[in-house]
Amino acid sequence: MEIRKITKDDMTQVVKLHQYAYGFWTDQDVRDEDHNYMIPENIIGLFEDDTLQSVVTIMRTQQSIRGVLKGMGGISMVGTYPEGRMKGYARSIMQSAFLEMKETGLPVSMLEPFRETFYSRLGYVPAYEKFRLKAPLDGLRVATDSAIGDQWSFERVPGYDAKDAYMTFIQDFAPTAFHGYAFNPDIRDEEWTRRNKNRHYVFVKKGGKIEALARYQLKGYMHFSEEPGELIVEEMYWRTLSAQAALFNYFGKHRDQVQTLRMIIPYGANFQHWFEDLKDWLEIKIWHPWMVRIIDVEDALTGLPAPTDGELTLTLTDSQCGWNNNTYLLQATNGQLTASPTQRAAKLESNIHGLTALLYGTHSLDALEYAGWLKGLNDRTRDLLTSWFPQLPLYNPYTF
Repeated sequence: MEIRKITKDDMTQVVKLHQYAYGFWTDQDVRDEDHNYMIPENIIGLFEDDTLQSVVTIMRTQQSIRGVLKGMGGISMVGTYPEGRMKGYARSIMQSAFLEMKETGLPVSMLEPFRETFYSRLGYVPAYEKFRLKAPLDGLRVATDSAIGDQWSFERVPGYDAKDAYMTFIQDFAPTAFHGYAFNPDIRDEEWTRRNKNRHYVFVKKGGKIEALARYQLKGYMHFSEEPGELIVEEMYWRTLSAQAALFNYFGKHRDQVQTLRMIIPYGANFQHWFEDLKDWLEIKIWHPWMVRIIDVEDALTGLPAPTDGELTLTLTDSQCGWNNNTYLLQATNGQLTASPTQRAAKLESNIHGLTALLYGTHSLDALEYAGWLKGLNDRTRDLLTSWFPQLPLYNPYTF
């Protein structure tokens, strides 16, 4: 058995394993366009006799953690042939992925699980999933052209050509607007094109500046499908409520051709005031939650906002990433947190689940104590942790 990074010569095997594991097998030969968007050195494979048996991809992104950008490894396309399952292969390549992330400056990780219990055993913690909203488009509250005014302009751009404008807006807006938001400013053109096939972008501008945008696709109109005419909004953002009104005005211009509106929106969004005079049900669906993990404690915590000055010591255990097993001094000075190893004694104890849950704001302190993930709290440390790590919803539309 050999675990190593993939090379270009292995890419045919990678594609065939992806096809088998994810249910889109084909007998056709693998073409360059089937893998030219992938970066071989971001893929780790497990081989038996030079035959690929198991694989994992690390998507190298930036993620906003409480408003601070951190390098994040998005775990993607984990797969094993059935003859290699139940042998610990997936666990082995995940451990190799942890080491790779540690060595290349990715202190946090995130994934969409095929099974939560598998990744929980590897130290991941359930976070939040997006809302998938379905509604009749004619129920969307839409301001008239005269109500929004003539200061707004709309630029509709094919997905393949929207990269620069999208990234400029997102890097300026999203990190402070959404905890947990992930994006890749260095995404290759081949990957961007693959992700944005058949998508449109609309940029809503005022005075030449982008104030709102949406990524969407249209389906079904004149295709005689069960639900003819769908507007599927996969991402949408606005700086102000007037920009939101202008964006919804643009959505409303599709009502003659579109019956159904689908939106992917942040968990907990108060969307009901977006609609009026509904003649059918609003529907909400939630899939598996995102799962998150700290890979490197010092890098993950240092630099985060900490409004209350103070310090505490915490002993951490991590059964997968042994470099994290240590006692840490967490210290907040002038509104910023630092984490560093210390020889001082600690009464506060946490496993990697507990510290990850604090970092991402997924659990209350009571819930962490009940789960046994955090022990030794007193009134002082409880107040500090509540101030430093308040619970926060997580929103990330970037899929791996």
